[in-house]
Amino acid sequence: MLRGALSIDSFAAHSEFIAGAAISLVAHYYDPRLSNDVQDVVTDDWIATLEPFSERCIREARRRWIDRERIRPTPADIKALCWQVAAGH
Repeated sequence: MLRGALSIDSFAAHSEFIAGAAISLVAHYYDPRLSNDVQDVVTDDWIATLEPFSERCIREARRRWIDRERIRPTPADIKALCWQVAAGH
């Protein structure tokens, strides 16, 4: 887990990575009816949920979801997969 282990600059870069990962997941299910403000809130939810996990865990969880599922993931779905990856499953 990364919480508290990152410098301010590293935390900002990690947040940027998570935002990109989230966008890449939900972009497969883009909804043009969402305003930019709503999209920003959704991105913030993803960052808050996945911030404790390493980029490696998030990448692997994202890959597992894309390989196995056909519906839009929630942050909790990817968080559960991150816990599995972190535990070595």
